[in-house]
Amino acid sequence: EGYCSLYLHVPRDTKVSRTLFVGRARNGPSEADALKNCGVSEMCVLSNQIDKDTGSVVIGVEDLQVLSSPLVAETRTKLQLVS
Repeated sequence: EGYCSLYLHVPRDTKVSRTLFVGRARNGPSEADALKNCGVSEMCVLSNQIDKDTGSVVIGVEDLQVLSSPLVAETRTKLQLVS
């Protein structure tokens, strides 16, 4: 009882690498798509993650990287040092 879950919406045909967090609890890094690893059920006990000074909890995603997606245009450039 008191567990919380956290899910990230990943668009169809898109693959990302992500780390989900609730307070100090982390899940990842993991590769995720619209159906696989897009979230965590019963990630942690929410009351254990509440900051005692502020009464708040920070949730989110860090180290988010789009690995592939038809919605993102790839923009890579080559940098060469000429002497």
